[in-house]
Amino acid sequence: MWHLLKKEFLLGISIVFMLTLICVMEPIIVCSEDIQPDSSISDSSFPTKKGKEQVVNSDNNQNEISDSNNNKTISGSKEETDPTSESINKVEGKQNSEKSDSCESMPSDNSESIKDSKENSSVKVSNYKEFKDALLNKSIRTIYLDKDIKILESFNFSSNKVICGNGHIIDMNFQSIGIALKNANCKISDIKLTNQPIYPLFWSEYPGVTVDYTNVSSTGYQFIYLSAGTANLEGEIEATATAEEVFQGKHININKQANVYFNDTSGANAIYTGDGINIEEGSNLIMNATGLGLYMYKPNGAINIAGNVQISSQTNSAIRSDATGGEMNLQEGATLKAYSKGTDEEAILLCNGSIVVKKQANLEVTSEGYQSTVQTGNKLELLKGSNFLISNRKGNALGAWTQKTSVSLSSSKGIDTWKVGSSLSEDPDKTYKGPLTASFILDTYVPAQHTTNVISNNIDFQKSFDSGDVGTIAGGDYVKRKEIAPTTIEELTNESTEVKGTAEPNAHIEAKINNRLITSGKVDGNGIYQLSIPRQKAGTVIDVVASIDGLYSENSTVVKYVGPSISIPNAINFGKQEIPSIDKLITASDSQSIDITDNSLLKDSTWKLSVKEDQRLINEKKEQLFNRILFNKGNKKITINAQDQIVAEGKGNKEFSLDKHMYLSLHPSDKIGMYEGELTWTFIVAPS
Repeated sequence: MWHLLKKEFLLGISIVFMLTLICVMEPIIVCSEDIQPDSSISDSSFPTKKGKEQVVNSDNNQNEISDSNNNKTISGSKEETDPTSESINKVEGKQNSEKSDSCESMPSDNSESIKDSKENSSVKVSNYKEFKDALLNKSIRTIYLDKDIKILESFNFSSNKVICGNGHIIDMNFQSIGIALKNANCKISDIKLTNQPIYPLFWSEYPGVTVDYTNVSSTGYQFIYLSAGTANLEGEIEATATAEEVFQGKHININKQANVYFNDTSGANAIYTGDGINIEEGSNLIMNATGLGLYMYKPNGAINIAGNVQISSQTNSAIRSDATGGEMNLQEGATLKAYSKGTDEEAILLCNGSIVVKKQANLEVTSEGYQSTVQTGNKLELLKGSNFLISNRKGNALGAWTQKTSVSLSSSKGIDTWKVGSSLSEDPDKTYKGPLTASFILDTYVPAQHTTNVISNNIDFQKSFDSGDVGTIAGGDYVKRKEIAPTTIEELTNESTEVKGTAEPNAHIEAKINNRLITSGKVDGNGIYQLSIPRQKAGTVIDVVASIDGLYSENSTVVKYVGPSISIPNAINFGKQEIPSIDKLITASDSQSIDITDNSLLKDSTWKLSVKEDQRLINEKKEQLFNRILFNKGNKKITINAQDQIVAEGKGNKEFSLDKHMYLSLHPSDKIGMYEGELTWTFIVAPS
């Protein structure tokens, strides 16, 4: 019990001790645990797009943009395309970029004219003429719009430019403005572009061109055309294309925290990229396409996703790479939702390529055609901790193109599968319990495929899984739960400051005492939890409850005591003794001991041991022996009587051998008989 005043742990033990006195001497009794490539485009040869060219004309020393569809040619001066001049432009562009790439400040004097700005790196414009002159003036780097502008003709320029829109509108009037400079670096921000042609603002076929777009909206035929260049998207981007791609180029980056919305109603590829696309952490891309969503044509291109992506096609694949060796990687925490409708094609295809989905990434893909929903020609890896739902309303979920592909998957929550033709609204046809790991090889992209080399830690999966029969496969958080993993609790003691154990991965976990919440948290992806708690008294009952998807699992434990504890013999026997002729001290007749053991981690609690005589030694004739039991404390023998006396104190472990610490005093006048008495021991532990 607990002493309320001293807050000390008390242990009371009563034992019987015995003594038999006879007159003759007798022996003493002894008891007892991730179209075409631009193929290294040269300075004088660029990919062409639907009959249009951006070239250097050496006969008339003019730089031309030619449109075979509308017979329109826009010429510039020789100076713009001379290689030597171009090299100088690059240096100027870099210097000016360092001075005035930012759109945070605008020239305060609106009277600044282009003619007088040879030594200025920035200018404010209010009409089309000023805007065009500024673009053609190589000494100007940054152009600030002071009013909305309507473009009246097509032309190109050959220097690095920054356009700060200040929220204004540029009506492209279906005219084209192109960049004719290798390795140009241009930027455009805070602007609304309307009536864009298929060769939109800042289009280029020159290699190495980079254009940054920040807070830009665009409507018209196309948003970006950089056949050998790169586009970087930042901030809020919204673009609609009605005749061609939203983006066509070598590479596109969607930078951190960008929110991008693409809508392509042309039936062309919404995104047409060579090297691929990089979607950074925290960014969002939503793309709706009438035709194919994202098309990657270059060998060894890469689709890297660290943000959130949703791609939907009404008539074709959501994502396709026909080039050999491409890859798609979903980084930790990324989400890709890809939907393909109205076609027998796949939703995602990486020809001879690979898809890797990392832990905590989410892959949700649906299609409704005869071909497999997700197809790779090298490997598909759904790594431990990933979440995936791959579903086909008509054909099967997983396939191979153009060669055999290896598939590996892991799900701590097991795997759910539905047969081809089954609805997701129904319960899965087959549930394989987790944690589950598996690998197998597929040979084609239709239900008649062969599933070979199946290896799994789940014997049922290894024996029965056939990919050709599976229309939908789900793992990770997409598994439909019927029950969750049992909750376990590691032993708790009065010294514990954490409650630990195992439970359903990613479940919410709570610890309670008498239905009162003392701590809560989340189980990690491996099914392990660890929560801080205040120290509790021995005997306290702690309940731990895990919950997820409306399902619960609980367990409870009792706090155990650790610290100094005592072990005392049930009886102390002094054996048969002869009445002596003189006063004599005898010891206990066996090798018994009083043992104090400290199981605590700190071993710094102090303890005290006291004893009193509850019943004197008395024989069958009621004759008594008074004050005869002694205990050796250090060098002092303490006579045990009816008063509680401390006979030992200290820290840690201790052993008191009774033959060295406990004595009985005999006198010549003692009477014959068998004597019995009772001692009460009190063990006191002070809080550490």
